Amino acid sequence: MAPVPVQKEKSQRIYMHMMTWFSTDEDNLHPNAELTGNPWYGHWAKHTRDPRIIDPVTGQRQIAAHFYPLTGPYSSQDRNIIEYQLLLMKLAGVDGIIFNASTTNPEWDFPMLIRATDAIASMTQQFGLDFAIMYESQHVRDANRRGELHQSPMETAQKDMLYFKNRYFSEPNYIHVNGRPLLLDFGPQYFNTEAEWTEIFSVFGDNQPAFFALNYHGYRAGKNTYGEFAWIGPNHMADLYHFYNYYQFDGARMGVAYPGFLDYYKEGGVGDGYFIIHHFGNSTLVEILRLAFESDVDIIQLATWNDFGEGTMFEPTVEFGFKFLATLQRELGVKNLTERDLELVFELYQARVKYADNEEVQQQLDRASALMAALRINEARRIIEHFR
Repeated sequence: MAPVPVQKEKSQRIYMHMMTWFSTDEDNLHPNAELTGNPWYGHWAKHTRDPRIIDPVTGQRQIAAHFYPLTGPYSSQDRNIIEYQLLLMKLAGVDGIIFNASTTNPEWDFPMLIRATDAIASMTQQFGLDFAIMYESQHVRDANRRGELHQSPMETAQKDMLYFKNRYFSEPNYIHVNGRPLLLDFGPQYFNTEAEWTEIFSVFGDNQPAFFALNYHGYRAGKNTYGEFAWIGPNHMADLYHFYNYYQFDGARMGVAYPGFLDYYKEGGVGDGYFIIHHFGNSTLVEILRLAFESDVDIIQLATWNDFGEGTMFEPTVEFGFKFLATLQRELGVKNLTERDLELVFELYQARVKYADNEEVQQQLDRASALMAALRINEARRIIEHFR
């Protein structure tokens, strides 16, 4: 059963920025012995929280975030979680995912991040979602500072590019811009000259990527820069308005939308924290989305699906429920889908967990999942209702 595209009124391509760095006590294979000793590792725990502790009243684990995922904390490699997340994105009107991707250098938690990215990317096509990669080149810098690189920084970056090229770029649902594979970098923050990026991109030969740098950073890659993407900043709307309307830049612009910003860095013992952008229910998201729609951008990146550490998550939470995804549905003009359909995805996830050891039920839920991807929601609902 093939997935069916969601129909919507807005013409911009909508891509969700996604983190793949979450692990639990079941899959934490961090090579650092100190961090392996914390079964939930860093992003749910940071330095001050312990997800092994469960509140006896709420049943919630102790996590390093101001907001609690509706599913509870999870592993990014959990297939039930991946199905849940991808179906929610699809039914909200999202066209694809931009993965926050790491280096392939086999130290720190980088292998875990790559495995999780691979696991999610491998499931996108069955739900009719596209995907692309945002490189975190500063991870090469950080590994180099720790003395953990197995080769030079340049060789490491080139190896990373070859991995992206061979593993992802040839996939039929990899995002292309004007015939070129889309590649972003959160910076550049480490390789800061045109010559360096020309050398890094030499591994692509004639198939050069459409390379988007962080806003106001494109000059660092020079002629290799195709465009820049907007991001969350302390001046909030003023920053975005300037980027869209006054910034002198000849390349393509990619817009951004986010529901708010409230980090847990200070409370988590990993810094002083940054700034606060209040969510005000869904009002902040609506304002930012409408500004992006009014601007001359063809692509809008939603920041982010699940950066709970910064409080920018579109993913449903105990505090906000499905509010942000339902807002997307309305603002994008998604046709024939409602918040009730988003809730059905959560019911599918609950049934997956409840009947984890029942293969016969799982096969029926497989069919319900495929029906939802094909937008045959009422048929899927009839199946799922049997297993509440």
